[in-house]
Amino acid sequence: HTKVCRSEDVYRLGLLRCIPADTRPGLSTSALLIHVLLTSAIARIIKEQSDKVISHDWEVEVLRLASILHDIGKPIAWYKTFTKDRYVSHVDEEVLDDVWGRLKSFEKLLGDDVWGYVKVIVRCHHMPSKDLEKCLENEFSRLKIPTSPNALKILTRLCDYASQADIISSNTDRITSLIRRVLKDIESKCGIKEEELEKGYGESYGAWHWWLSKSDEEVKKIAKAVVETLISEDAQMMLGELREEVTPTKNYVNIGIIDIRGIQRYIDREVLRALIGGSIAIDITTLTIIPAILIKILNLNLEHILYAGGGVVEVLLPRDKGFGKVFTEYYSGLMKRSRWLPEVSCAEVPLTNDWRSTSRDLISKLATVKLLPTKVSKDNIELTDLRVGMVCEVCGRESIRKFKDEEIYTDILMCDTCSTLWNFGESFYVRSKLELLKSTGYDIATKLMEEVKSGKLMRYLMEWLSGSKYWLRGEGTNIAVMKADMNLGGLFMANSLSISEAFTKSVLMDYALKKSLYMALKALKSVFGNDMFVRTYVGIMYAGGDDLLAIVPTSTSLPLTLYTIVTFWTIIGARQLSIAVGVAKPKQNVWNIIDTVTEFLKMSKDYIRSKVGKLSDLTRIVGVLSIIYSDKQLLPAYVSILKKYESQGLTTQPLVLKVSDGNGFQFIRGLNMFTQLLTLFTDDRIDNVRDLIEAIYQGLNIPCLDKSYVGEVIDYIREVYSVARSRSKNKDELLLTIAVYSVNYAVKLRKSENEVTKRFGERLSEFLQSIFSELERERKLPIYDLYLLAKFLEEAECVSRGSKL
Repeated sequence: HTKVCRSEDVYRLGLLRCIPADTRPGLSTSALLIHVLLTSAIARIIKEQSDKVISHDWEVEVLRLASILHDIGKPIAWYKTFTKDRYVSHVDEEVLDDVWGRLKSFEKLLGDDVWGYVKVIVRCHHMPSKDLEKCLENEFSRLKIPTSPNALKILTRLCDYASQADIISSNTDRITSLIRRVLKDIESKCGIKEEELEKGYGESYGAWHWWLSKSDEEVKKIAKAVVETLISEDAQMMLGELREEVTPTKNYVNIGIIDIRGIQRYIDREVLRALIGGSIAIDITTLTIIPAILIKILNLNLEHILYAGGGVVEVLLPRDKGFGKVFTEYYSGLMKRSRWLPEVSCAEVPLTNDWRSTSRDLISKLATVKLLPTKVSKDNIELTDLRVGMVCEVCGRESIRKFKDEEIYTDILMCDTCSTLWNFGESFYVRSKLELLKSTGYDIATKLMEEVKSGKLMRYLMEWLSGSKYWLRGEGTNIAVMKADMNLGGLFMANSLSISEAFTKSVLMDYALKKSLYMALKALKSVFGNDMFVRTYVGIMYAGGDDLLAIVPTSTSLPLTLYTIVTFWTIIGARQLSIAVGVAKPKQNVWNIIDTVTEFLKMSKDYIRSKVGKLSDLTRIVGVLSIIYSDKQLLPAYVSILKKYESQGLTTQPLVLKVSDGNGFQFIRGLNMFTQLLTLFTDDRIDNVRDLIEAIYQGLNIPCLDKSYVGEVIDYIREVYSVARSRSKNKDELLLTIAVYSVNYAVKLRKSENEVTKRFGERLSEFLQSIFSELERERKLPIYDLYLLAKFLEEAECVSRGSKL
């Protein structure tokens, strides 16, 4: 609503992706671009459902383009409205003539006839059905475009379809009726009487005059009050219990969902290359194969696909056309031929004027369908190969048909699915990533491509990902497995008030995760160099939707985790990730590590579910972190070990990062432990997590005093815990013994003649003083977390003062 915008900026087509479909606060939750795409999809459906005569191919394309451009005049009209302080329609002659004058290239591209048809439909799409033909005839005459009676009749019909689609698209997006239910709360926030607010949320053009009578400051005040009211916990609960009088969209439009079944089970392979291939196969199916079937077989357009990502595709469909049956039959045929495609479930429900109701019905229908057995399953396809009785050694589910990669892996037997995924893992993942890096000037990628061709990189992939310099000998340091998931993502999506808001949130989750990783990798590169950057980048196995799986060097895992947590929270807007990081030997079964990390991730997410009582509390939490480290085997049973240490008061996991009362961040579990622990290892005092995050954003440049400090910490913890455990009968005695022995241990170190040991004793004394002040209240001494942190830092190359962590 600002009146100081420059007119030349308004005309930029790029603004369509950030300006709303309606500028009046609360009357729309949609970006204009989303609205016009929905309108185009719905108009095409209405045409197919309504036409009783054979139509020409050009009719579909004219309707599609006219629907996409039907609100093209809004940016200019709004500019004129706010500068002249009177309502200017986006279909006024003056406005549209201005637009068409700026789109001469369209006329050259499409030709006079087609472009003329589009222009008259855009001009007349707000006219009542009874006046459409007359309006079109007048517009043809005004623009001096010749037309025939038959063409006029066809265009009248197309314009009516576009008009109906515009109304349906707007009704599924506008939340005016919801706002009217909370006007009393809005009144309490902005000070404007409920009766007065009702004038601004009417359905007529009078609402425009009401908004134009308000100053910019008043508009901002009302808009803020509307948003704060709608996202408040009380309003969310009230709106969640309400069910609007649901009106199907004139028996025209359904919304369908295609969901890949058992993604985790499908990806779950015992060999890393097949695991990578499984992740790629899910993306190929979601982003390419399913959309291709919808477009080529079901004759839909791209704008019918509302969302595709994370194994889910949502699509607008013609009603009563047997979408589920047609899609399932075609996809089943592909499954039989390809033998690697994952199973899918389909469901569809009528699109109504209440998105919350539509969404609930769609999810319920999908859940019901997923309970039913699938008609086609690769596990049930009869095999005629002589090795039918042998089970695949990679997935452990399907039967063997042939050996694979006999030159290198003569001892591995694989089914057809794992064989295909095996090749995906090399050709579409590791190899493609290295080729991309090679094309952008990374010399190290050129050398690694030679190792890919020889088979050595795939043979020693885990050792290479661990960061070891001697990976070609089969020697590796410990690797870190990261898994991330958004907390309460279902609630985040369920609170969507319209179809466009749900669409925007779906895209935003995917964008926030990938943008966070991009920024984190960019920072890592500047600190760790190209070699570790390449290993970390290639180690990101899957990042889509709100899920992440990565196998990276231990030395880069914690910086990558912290950076991703904070950046994701910043981008998506006060919603957070839970991330679990597990470290183990590279030769350990990778799925044991992944399963362990999955259990720790579940623990973090359960903590949020159990401790966060209000939505307002949730928005202040930045992220949740769990870490686990083992020099031996890492198994899911380690969760029970952590719970034992928690009962003893030796850990504060999971670590919960939140916004502090000031401008920074702080960990709210236990003793603000993480930053206090870091004081044992760093030259610079890190008084709060804000300092830590700032250090990360400045390039992860946290100087380490000496690697020997890590050894000192590990020795201290092992000795003090061993002594305390042997002399204590309960938790209180254990903590007291640890506290007393720690003080004596620090005093002994401070008397040492070794300068490093002496300085560590001084630092340990300061650390103990900082946590003893809260020991009585918290009843925790997190020495297990200190031990884990020391083990993580031990992996980093912190050999001398000034080296980078």
